[in-house]
Amino acid sequence: MKANTRVLNHVKFSGKIISLNVSGNHAYGIIGISVLTTNKSEFADTVQSVMFPYRLSQGYAEFYGYVPVEAKIGFNVELDSDKGIMKIYYNGKLVKETAVAVSLEERNIEFVRKNSKFKFISLK
Repeated sequence: MKANTRVLNHVKFSGKIISLNVSGNHAYGIIGISVLTTNKSEFADTVQSVMFPYRLSQGYAEFYGYVPVEAKIGFNVELDSDKGIMKIYYNGKLVKETAVAVSLEERNIEFVRKNSKFKFISLK
């Protein structure tokens, strides 16, 4: 399945990290973001057995993926889906980049469904 090609969808947003929730699976988790700028006010994409790397609604976004240990609440982020990266900044200085990619791991998908502030429809 070429799920990662569906991430090339022109979604861009920036904002401030307001929450971090890391699973026990290799630092996979959820970064909650208060959105400051965006080119799309809403974005949600769901496909069975695939977790898209972000969701966006009403000034709030969540990033699903690798949560760098350098990421802290209050840091700023910029996500560009077409470039496949999210940049994390502190005081205007780049701290870390992380990949924007779909997850196919059931363990990660269930973690997001259980811990996201968004409601997900069960696809089973």
